[in-house]
Amino acid sequence: MPLSACVAGENWVDFADPHGRLQLLEIIKNTRPKVVILDNKSTLIGSTKENEADSWRDIQSWFITLRKMGLAVVLVHHSGKNGLQRGTSLTEVVLDTIIKLSNPRDRESHENGARFILSYEKNRHFFGPEAAPQLVSLTTTSQGPIWEAQPWQGPSMADVEEAHRLKAEGLSQREIAQRMGIALGKVNKLLKGE
Repeated sequence: MPLSACVAGENWVDFADPHGRLQLLEIIKNTRPKVVILDNKSTLIGSTKENEADSWRDIQSWFITLRKMGLAVVLVHHSGKNGLQRGTSLTEVVLDTIIKLSNPRDRESHENGARFILSYEKNRHFFGPEAAPQLVSLTTTSQGPIWEAQPWQGPSMADVEEAHRLKAEGLSQREIAQRMGIALGKVNKLLKGE
C-alpha cells in the first residue's frame, strides 16, 4: 500500500495532524495491507519541525500503533548535504532497520540502470555478513531487468587517490568535497584511508 502525496494531490492529509493519522488507520482497517510505504517523510509529515525532537513524539507513538497492528512500515526519507538523515535523531528510535542508499562514486558508468551502495545504518534483528554493505545494480537486458548484489569493500582506490591529488594541489577539504561531489566527512575519511 504505497502512500505518496504527489499521487493523492489536493486530497492529501498531513500525518502530523491527528486527523490525518486517523484517516490512514481507517484505510488500513478497510484494506488490511501487510506493508505501508510512506513516501516521503518531509512531504507526508510536513508540518513537524524536522530538527525538534518534541515535534516527532506523536508520530513515533503512531508508528508504534502501526507496528502493534502487525504492519511493516517503510518510511522513505532523504539525507542532508552531510550525507546523514535530515532532522532530529529521535525519528530513528522506533525504527527496526534503517537502510541508506548512496552513490558508489567510483566513476563506473551504468547507463542501463541503477547502481548504489546499500548499507544498514541500524539493524535490530540481524548482524554479521547479512548486515554488511552491498553494491547493488539493476541492469536492463533483452530478457528483462536483472538485480545483482555483491559485497561492498568501501571507497575505491580512485577516490582515495583523487582526494590526495586535490589536497596536494592545495584544495581545502571543503573544496575537495565540492569538486568530487561528496560529503565533507567522506573527504576526511578518504584522506585518512578509511
